[in-house]
Amino acid sequence: MSHISSLYLFSKETDAVETVRGFKFQELKTLETWVLNKVNGVEEVIYCDYEEDIFQRDLSEFKATFRQFKLYSSKKFSFSSLEVKKAIAHFFMLFIKGDYPL
Repeated sequence: MSHISSLYLFSKETDAVETVRGFKFQELKTLETWVLNKVNGVEEVIYCDYEEDIFQRDLSEFKATFRQFKLYSSKKFSFSSLEVKKAIAHFFMLFIKGDYPL
């Protein structure tokens, strides 16, 4: 029988640090977009972590922009990775959703 010091309740391999780092990067990119819009006089509504990582709407032009960010500090980029496949599938679902005129 193992000693109590070997007990790992709720222990599993997680990438919580990478997830938080990715979300902070997303927040900074959203802030950067907002500042650039203000400087350049662009009137858009900007959403962070809604529909996509950054979702921009220009209601006067009926324009919607979706941006997805991935922060890979410890992994090599690959189109066959689960994260990239999920991002492409999510974008496709937004594209066919039809809520945003082209």
